[in-house]
Amino acid sequence: MTPIGFGAARSWLWPGIVASLAILGLLLIFHQVVRGAVRQGELRQAAAMAHADAVRRCQAQSDSRERDGCLARFSTVPPDEAVVQARNAER
Repeated sequence: MTPIGFGAARSWLWPGIVASLAILGLLLIFHQVVRGAVRQGELRQAAAMAHADAVRRCQAQSDSRERDGCLARFSTVPPDEAVVQARNAER
């Protein structure tokens, strides 16, 4: 039996290191993408909640002219609802 020489062990070492670094890099990139998607979802949810709260405050006003004027300022549809309405309009 002949023992494995240092050169043979070293030839297998570099591909393993390169593969490990590549996998680590891909995991870091995946983490950044997922983190960005979560942040975007949080911002979208916060914007929708702020819009809903503003509309609720408008609807709570007692004067109908002020209420209508306030609702007219918020007549734009939040982004999520706009996508749903666009899809429904295509059908």
